[in-house]
Amino acid sequence: EETALLIGNTQFSINEVNQIISDNNGVAVPAHINRGNNGLLINQGIFPEKPWFNTIEYSRNLGVPNEELIKRHTLISSDAHHLGDILEKEFMLPKNINSIESLLNWMKSPKNKG
Repeated sequence: EETALLIGNTQFSINEVNQIISDNNGVAVPAHINRGNNGLLINQGIFPEKPWFNTIEYSRNLGVPNEELIKRHTLISSDAHHLGDILEKEFMLPKNINSIESLLNWMKSPKNKG
């Protein structure tokens, strides 16, 4: 039995979750922001300015306000169900990312600093 599985609502606010992750040297990345009933854009109608997220993940097949994409690092969900559908030639991380630490540092950094 999984005791740490989160498949529903949480008692924590988005600010509290972001702080808990940050306090543990992690990086919060809102996922599927434009997908399903739980996506931030669909659920809240807008993307929150606070807390600020330097990286977001979205589905390429659904619309995302361009201003959200140009201000942040983006991870793109291919929604692949078959190996041939993976976005390996369309989406790549920067060349200098060669470890988990460098990936986390990139995700935490403001986009204009790379």
